[in-house]
Amino acid sequence: MKASIVDLRYKTNDILKALDRNESVTVLYHG
Repeated sequence: MKASIVDLRYKTNDILKALDRNESVTVLYHG
């Protein structure tokens, strides 16, 4: 899963669910 800094604010629950599934989450600073 790729997420930008903005996504961290709006998709926190989705990101946490991805981490629970052991998906790698890539944070893009220039999204």
